[in-house]
Amino acid sequence: MTAQTQPEAPGYAADGKTPLYSIIGVGILVSAVEFNRLYAEIEQLREHMQFVERWAVHHGTKPCVSAKEALGVIQHYPPIRSITDGYANGKRPDTFDPYARIAELEAERDEERESANEWRRLALQFDGHRMQALGHLRVMLKNPFDHCMAVTEFLEAPPLSGEEVLAQRLAQLRESKPQCEWTYNDDYFHWQTSCGHAHLFGDGGIHDNKYSHCPYCGGGIGEKKP
Repeated sequence: MTAQTQPEAPGYAADGKTPLYSIIGVGILVSAVEFNRLYAEIEQLREHMQFVERWAVHHGTKPCVSAKEALGVIQHYPPIRSITDGYANGKRPDTFDPYARIAELEAERDEERESANEWRRLALQFDGHRMQALGHLRVMLKNPFDHCMAVTEFLEAPPLSGEEVLAQRLAQLRESKPQCEWTYNDDYFHWQTSCGHAHLFGDGGIHDNKYSHCPYCGGGIGEKKP
């Protein structure tokens, strides 16, 4: 008697154990992932081709851009450049690379910015030291003997850094500002400042958030009861 093949159970795969909906779900997921990958690749290729078209057709015909310059921009366009570099015998094009030049200019700009900041710090340092010296000189003219030790310490000590001078001057500006009165508004749950602003803390109050000076006018905060 030959063994008969057991008919597949409805709703299950050939093994009779795995539900068909499970297999279908996996198939849908795999198909969706593959579809999204292909769609993203198509969109990326379309973007690259649009870039090439813009440069080759529009910019390449402009009097201010030569055909060689347009070709260089296309050849060194990062996505295209990565394809070239991926070849076993990939050769870097010898045309002008505008992206490398941009990187050089940005590095030079950052260097110049840091140089300018360093000069500002030195200017603050020099001016701060000069003002200290003038202050000591005024006192020395009035009472040279009693102030002699302080002058000696000043001459032996290094000058304050530009950052320290700036911090001191900002503190002096804040102290010279009139006090700003802050009143809590129970109806709208915010603080009303005497300089005309409404300030809302996400959590806590003035002291919880360590506010000592008004961020709007710079004056010291005085808490006023409504």
